[in-house]
Amino acid sequence: MDVVRSVLAGRGVPDEQVHRERYTSVADTGSAMTVPQEMTVEEDGRTLGTVMVEPGQTLLDAGLAAGLAMPHSCTVGNCGDCRVRLRSGKSRRTSRTA
Repeated sequence: MDVVRSVLAGRGVPDEQVHRERYTSVADTGSAMTVPQEMTVEEDGRTLGTVMVEPGQTLLDAGLAAGLAMPHSCTVGNCGDCRVRLRSGKSRRTSRTA
């Protein structure tokens, strides 16, 4: 974003005419999970891989770090492209979203 602002300023675009948006996750990654948990990723009934998810790590980050092809766009939970379905186990909401 800073590079874009710099280029625009260099081309004479006044700063007050530049609209900026910055996105952050509302997810609480400081979860109550205290030990690594195993996650198996499936697509259309076939297993793509199994990885360990560390405390504080998102499911998406764990899958991508393991080289799994997981759908995503923003990587912070805002766009919803990484939404998954829980097939077994338990889930607990750790933060409220509006």
